[in-house]
Amino acid sequence: MNQGLPSQDDASHAGWVAMRALFPLGVHSAFSDARDEPPPLFEAEARSMANAVPARQREFALGRWCARAALGKAGLAAAAIPVRDDRSPAWPAGFVGSITHCAGFVGAVVARADVLEAIGFDVEPAEPLSADLARLVCTEAEISWMHRAPPPPSADWGKVLFCAKEAVHKCIAPRSGVMLDFREVEVNVYPLDGTFSARLATRDYPTLPDLSRLQGRFAVDSAFVSTAASISVSCQASPRTSTTDDRQANSLFSGKAPPS
Repeated sequence: MNQGLPSQDDASHAGWVAMRALFPLGVHSAFSDARDEPPPLFEAEARSMANAVPARQREFALGRWCARAALGKAGLAAAAIPVRDDRSPAWPAGFVGSITHCAGFVGAVVARADVLEAIGFDVEPAEPLSADLARLVCTEAEISWMHRAPPPPSADWGKVLFCAKEAVHKCIAPRSGVMLDFREVEVNVYPLDGTFSARLATRDYPTLPDLSRLQGRFAVDSAFVSTAASISVSCQASPRTSTTDDRQANSLFSGKAPPS
């Protein structure tokens, strides 16, 4: 099946350049602004979408197209990417990846499993998170802290936290089998360098990876909030190297030292 590349996979697109910069070396990506007409799905993929509404079928097809394009950049021939029982993509052996889609954007990122243990990618429209949704997504501490922080260029910190938690979920759920509630994860955002860290806010889960190894990055522009979460094979400790004082000054959540 001739898949080609999404026509809007434009390396010069300023917002997409920033999105690609969220990921470490060894990550391959393919993006679309969702105006593309995707090629037909493979049979195994089409079966999983047989009962979906047309909009969901198209969104799914664009995501699989971007995923195949990203895998092609890593040297793999086009092949089906089935749906696992937990609804996440079944990536080819030896690879990890993540797909995201929202109004006006679809994208996928992949990496070899000997480079990254896990990866998560989320993009959301740069619009504020509603107060009702913020109460479902954010812990009381996060809500208190984000109200005291200078606002981001667009959207709000609630949307950044939502997007970061989505990326964390996509990063850890497929491997661990744990579907965390939003409020079970607490995210600490560092606005000055565009990074974030995450920790469990509730009980521990034996199958979860050590979240101090997770590297989080985010970007905000006039159109989108985008977040990346990854765990490197070689990373055995927190990736942050700044001092505690520097990190506390840089943290969204002033008044509490970030996790070390």
